[in-house]
Amino acid sequence: MDKSEKNPADKWNRRRTDQVRLESWKAIANYLNRSVRTVRRWEVVENLPVYRHKHTKGHSVHAYCSELDAWRMAHAKGSSQGEPPWEAPQTRPPSTEATQRQSTGHLAKNVAVLVVAAFIGGMAARFMPLDLSNSPNETRQTWQTRQDAADVIIVPLSDLDGFTYWSESLAQAVVAPVMSAWIDSRLEDVVQQNRQIAEQLPRFPQQTQRYVVDYLVDFSLALGRIEDASQLVTGVEDRGRRRELQARIFFAAGDKAAMGQLLQEGGEFVDISTPLFMAMTGLFDEAIELNSRLESNDKRQARQDLILAMAAVANEDTTEAESRLKSAIDQFVESDQGYFFVALDMLSRMRHSEGRLGEAIGLLEETMAHRDVAAAHRSAFFWLMCQRQLAALYREAGREPDALKLENELRNRLTLADKTFPLGQSLAGA
Repeated sequence: MDKSEKNPADKWNRRRTDQVRLESWKAIANYLNRSVRTVRRWEVVENLPVYRHKHTKGHSVHAYCSELDAWRMAHAKGSSQGEPPWEAPQTRPPSTEATQRQSTGHLAKNVAVLVVAAFIGGMAARFMPLDLSNSPNETRQTWQTRQDAADVIIVPLSDLDGFTYWSESLAQAVVAPVMSAWIDSRLEDVVQQNRQIAEQLPRFPQQTQRYVVDYLVDFSLALGRIEDASQLVTGVEDRGRRRELQARIFFAAGDKAAMGQLLQEGGEFVDISTPLFMAMTGLFDEAIELNSRLESNDKRQARQDLILAMAAVANEDTTEAESRLKSAIDQFVESDQGYFFVALDMLSRMRHSEGRLGEAIGLLEETMAHRDVAAAHRSAFFWLMCQRQLAALYREAGREPDALKLENELRNRLTLADKTFPLGQSLAGA
């Protein structure tokens, strides 16, 4: 990088020149020849030079090609995390006979790793988080692609353990058959494939194992199978991670007191849904602190607004709660691991308490079309809870056919649930 660029004044003067400016995440990603998801991650963890302009709702982004080029050149030498996000072409020095023999000795292994890495990298764009505006058919097609990909991932991939950018994508490919079975209500297949994948966990990189277990636990809870989910968690070695998953299970089991006690003990929490569970148990300060540590700037405020809304409800400040909830809902434009569903459910309950039953129903009806996207982002249980509440509101409004239809769908999805599963028990008397 030019030394003059270290001077902020020079930098701003340079921006006023007629340099090329990229006006969206897609344009930035295309310029760097990477996926949108990758460049957004680079902005957070690798200081990719991206600028934001706030609007009344949301924000826009832009970047300058000259700054991206300088960033790319700087990172071609390797990143501080040991994973250079960009490798610039280098001139190969003349090889001695000894160097050639050493290179040949590693060729087969390197080629194998690069082939698999390229395969996963090529699939990464198809494995990006799905927008909540996607239709059910689009979600199904995306996950069908992941199921097809899973069929070719049949060997141990321990050599890829350092490539954390692809860990979640690989996990999604592995669990794609489970997702497909859940969408099609093939419940026995979900249980069987969950168990088969759990048996194969040692074959995958450690980071990928984490994401796979996350998905398997959520699919178990979406079936109401608390015991299966608990069994999966017993194999998690990391203490903090195990507590996070156990807290999720306690929530599904209706034991918020145990969930709160577990989270209050602390740990190295890494799941972005954990602040939500903390807030549910009254640990608002801890939830905000953890959310600030885990989240990038573009999502942090929305989730913080929801946490503060929950705190306002606890303090019986309905005006503050409603303001925070509306702000959060306006910002939840993509699947957000439970936060989206909790925000709509909270606002619906507030409308119901005010006697505005029609508005309460309308808010929960917004969640109906997001079933498949919820499952794709470990929010299936939250989706089930919203549908149960919606069925109750239908019945209160005298819409018996709608209530019965929704309750029957939920009963069918919980056919294999544990007998003590609270959500299933609530349907038994409906």
